Amino acid sequence: MENSVVAWIDGEPECEWNGVEYYNHPCMIHILANKELFNRDGIDVVWNTYTEEENAIEREMANQWKTNWWDLQEERNGYEKKYEADADGRYDCKIFYTDLDGSYFFYEIPDFVVDQTKPSVSVEKIGGENTGEKEYLLEIEECNFSPEKTNVYETKNVDGKKEWKKVNTSWYRIGDKVLTQIKLDDQWADELIIQSEDLAGNQTEYRKELRIEGEKTGKGENVNNFWAAMIVLAGFFFLTVYTGLRKIFL
Repeated sequence: MENSVVAWIDGEPECEWNGVEYYNHPCMIHILANKELFNRDGIDVVWNTYTEEENAIEREMANQWKTNWWDLQEERNGYEKKYEADADGRYDCKIFYTDLDGSYFFYEIPDFVVDQTKPSVSVEKIGGENTGEKEYLLEIEECNFSPEKTNVYETKNVDGKKEWKKVNTSWYRIGDKVLTQIKLDDQWADELIIQSEDLAGNQTEYRKELRIEGEKTGKGENVNNFWAAMIVLAGFFFLTVYTGLRKIFL
């Protein structure tokens, strides 16, 4: 080891954005101190964790015995401590170390995020009931939202083939959610499709059928008229039978 202390994270991040690494799986973090100069009392590992649920690092830091325990790794010529970032959220770590020679070292693990949750999509129709255009409110719950990796499409069937048309969107963040409002031509759009991928690479596809088949072809109204006519005819039939029976038995 060239330095008295080094640290690393297993595996490669899905991406790095604004200096933060994003992972879509639990991360194992290794800290290795040089065996010959190892000073157990001179090393201080400071974690900051920002997760909604309790994580394994917080549980380990709360256990004084685990905090002071280091494993000898002969093949690496050092003493090693491992931490697992298993809960969704943001982590950062700073290492302050004075080895047995009295040399001082500072090592910082770059900020990283664990995100194992897919974006959650919901759609609500708003306004435009009496026109051919329909407005929809789109909401995506995702704290690591990526507008560059989120696309909205409307589709229609032309001669049995589905055509896709991209919808322009402008997203607005409110807490852990992002919102946008879109306007679609209801005479054109058969289906609304939302494809979203967050910074950690988790993907979601949401599909919403905008018009039933009867409305697309105009057959729905004819079907409804047919059944209405049948109900009226049935009423006349029963009324005629009832009247005839009364004449016979009265």
